[in-house]
Amino acid sequence: MLRLTRSRLALVLMGGLMLTLTVGCKPSEKVHKRLGKTLEQEQAEAEKAKVEAAHRVEEEQARLAAEAKAKDEATKVSAASGAIAVGEKFDPFITTEELTDDVELRSGIEKLARERPSKNFLAMLTSKRAKAGEALTRALWHDNANVRSQSGALLAHVKATGPEVDAAFTRSLRTEPDRDVRAMVAKALVTHNLNSMVPLLIEVMAKDGEGQVRANCAYALGAIGDRQAIDPVIAALADKETWVRLRAVTALRRLKAKEAVPSLEHMLSDQNVLVRQDTVRALKALTGRRYTEKAPRLVQ
Repeated sequence: MLRLTRSRLALVLMGGLMLTLTVGCKPSEKVHKRLGKTLEQEQAEAEKAKVEAAHRVEEEQARLAAEAKAKDEATKVSAASGAIAVGEKFDPFITTEELTDDVELRSGIEKLARERPSKNFLAMLTSKRAKAGEALTRALWHDNANVRSQSGALLAHVKATGPEVDAAFTRSLRTEPDRDVRAMVAKALVTHNLNSMVPLLIEVMAKDGEGQVRANCAYALGAIGDRQAIDPVIAALADKETWVRLRAVTALRRLKAKEAVPSLEHMLSDQNVLVRQDTVRALKALTGRRYTEKAPRLVQ
């Protein structure tokens, strides 16, 4: 059996202790290295997450900006509508509930979305003229096009007048996006005879992109009878649309515009037979003389 002296035993124990300490420090360094690498990865991942979050914020802001722009464009008068207020913003359409607190009136106006006004409805409008005028003025901007197209004529039925009525007609003639509705609104002024609308009717007759709108404006100007419309209506005799020229001839006759005789004589050779026939009647009414149609002019 090997026997160790105390000194040798001490040396052995001391060596083992040193070996233990030496071997024991190596895992500690590895751990520190792993911890350092983990911290770097966490920082890199955190930075990546931060960048991705910033990108998401930018994308969301861009989406919201695009939606806002689209919404803004949707509330502007488009060139495709033909209305004269291209690029201008228009008010949101309103619902039936916003028209009036009168349930009977609301119900009757709501039915205009599906049908023509009944005799009972017209009688009710007459009996409630003041309230009906207010409701129909708002209905000119109803969210249903059929309601809007009939409200102008019904305003004439109840003989509604005033600044609010003028403003409602003005908004419709300038910014209404539906061409057919604008035409019906202009037609309503044939019977409404609102002199306050003459300047606007002149402008719309000259600039609106829809021929039927221009034609009805000319017709309304003749019905209203304001002589400031004579020169603009004479200019409308050169319109490319037959119905505009036809309504302009009629309007000049109703305006008793003798100064339009030379221009009307030129219309005796219009390419459309209806225009020529109405021109013959208009010239006879204005001059008392008999006229005959001429051979149609060749269209250039």
